[in-house]
Amino acid sequence: MSELLTTSMNTTQYLTKLGLNSAHTAIYIALAERGEQTVLQLSRVLSIPRSSLYLELESMQSQGLVTAKKEAKSTRYKAISVLSIKNILQEKQQSLKELFEGFDDFTHNIKEEKGEFGQKYEVTVYKGREGIKQLLWNILTSDAKEVVGFSPGTLEHVVDREFAEEWRAEFKARGKHNKIIVNKAVPLTWSGVPDFLTKKYVEVRTLEEKKITFSHEVWFYGKTLVVISTKDDPEQYGIEITDRLLVSSYRQLFDLVWNEVAKKVE
Repeated sequence: MSELLTTSMNTTQYLTKLGLNSAHTAIYIALAERGEQTVLQLSRVLSIPRSSLYLELESMQSQGLVTAKKEAKSTRYKAISVLSIKNILQEKQQSLKELFEGFDDFTHNIKEEKGEFGQKYEVTVYKGREGIKQLLWNILTSDAKEVVGFSPGTLEHVVDREFAEEWRAEFKARGKHNKIIVNKAVPLTWSGVPDFLTKKYVEVRTLEEKKITFSHEVWFYGKTLVVISTKDDPEQYGIEITDRLLVSSYRQLFDLVWNEVAKKVE
C-alpha cells in the first residue's frame, strides 16, 4: 500500500480527484500507512473526535472505501486495496460513458420539461413588419405539427400577400396542420398554394363578430402562445409567450368554441 502513496501524484490530490473529502482523505491515508485501526487509535493519530470519526467511517463504508471487522470489544477499520480503488475507477469510467451516451436524450428531455422544472415562462416582443415575419417564421421552425387559434380573417391581415403565400407554402412543405376560427367567413379560395386549402393542412370555422370579435391574430402551438396586431396598427407588434399552462387554458377555450359554437367554412 505504501507504494501507492509514494507515486509522483500527490496522494491527497489523487484521493480528492477520486471524490474523497478532506476528512475521508486523512482517514484513508492513516489506514493505508498503519493498517487496521480502531476508532480510538485513529482519533489519537488524526486528532479528530471519536464521535466525528464514527460518522465519517460509516460514510466511507457506504462508499466502499473502508472495511470493518468487529472484535471482542472494538471494531477495527481497514482501507480498501489499490486493486479495489482501480475497480472503483472502472465503475466511474463506465458511468461516465453511459452519461455521455445519454447526454443528447437528457438535453432533449430537459428542454421539453423546461416549462415545469426550469423557467416558468418566457415573453418575447416583436415590432414592425420584419419582426412579425420573424415571429411567424418561428412557428414554421418549431417542432409543433399543429397550429390553432383565432383570427379576424386571413394571414394578410398582419403581413403582405407575398410573404403570406411564402409562409403557407413552407407550412405545407413541413407537413403542419392549421385549425383556425375566423370572424369573416371567407370562402376557401384565399391562397394560390396548390392543395394548401385542404383538410390535410387547413381547417376553418367561423364565429360571428357579435358573439366574439377577434381584433388580433391569436395562435398557439406546442407550449407557445402568439398574439399579433393587424398591419393597420401604425406600431404593429407581436408577442410570443412560452407558457405551458397558459397555452393549455387557451386550447381548452379553443376546443369548446370549435366544437360547440363555431360554424364550418366550406
